[in-house]
This record gives sequence, C-alpha cells and structure tokens, in this order.
Amino acid sequence: PGVNKAFDGFALTEEQFAAALSFHYNTGAIGKADWVKLWKVGKEDEAYRAIMHWRKPPEIVGRRTRERDLFF
Repeated sequence: PGVNKAFDGFALTEEQFAAALSFHYNTGAIGKADWVKLWKVGKEDEAYRAIMHWRKPPEIVGRRTRERDLFF
C-alpha cells in the first residue's frame, strides 16, 4: 500500500514497482524519499542520484544500486 500511495497517479512498470517495493521494504520510507518526489516531477537524473543517498549501513549499497538500476 505504501508504494501505491507514493506513486498514486503514476504508471510504473513491473520493474519500477519491484524496485520501489524493495526500497520500501528495506527502508520503510518510500513516502518521504526525495528520489520519489524528484522522479514524479520529471527530474529523473536527480532522482537517479538521490536514491543512492539511502546507503546506511554501508552493506546496503549493493542492494540500493540494484534497486536504482531496476527502477531507472
């Protein structure tokens, strides 16, 4: 439900939904993530970079990179 609410009014591909769901499952923060807001206003390059701001602990970087690559 959190992912659907965050992207309400926007059509996501299956891959984008899977990436957003993974991000939300891991962080619980899809509703407040800057990368989502940036993507929704068409700032895809900025959103692509901003998703990587969520990289604590350092062990999560691989997962976040895969989510970013899947979404974008």
